[in-house]
Amino acid sequence: MKSLITCPRCDHQGIIRAIRIKRLDRIVNVCDECDALWLVPVVENPVCGTDFVDFNSFLQELGIAVDPKEWEPVDSHEARTI
Repeated sequence: MKSLITCPRCDHQGIIRAIRIKRLDRIVNVCDECDALWLVPVVENPVCGTDFVDFNSFLQELGIAVDPKEWEPVDSHEARTI
């Protein structure tokens, strides 16, 4: 089992998890603490850099409601590459 990947945006308090945005049929990696969303592959721990956007802002820009019905977890244990 791979180790969990923690989020640098919230000082590694959150875990980065893969979710699928249903309407887009796209898998993205989102921090479960601060909602940072990575549009680049997340493959190492610790994650370095600032290549993230706010998850809610990302959805709103695409015209998708900020509603948990719009996404689903891909794997509850680890982040995956995009």
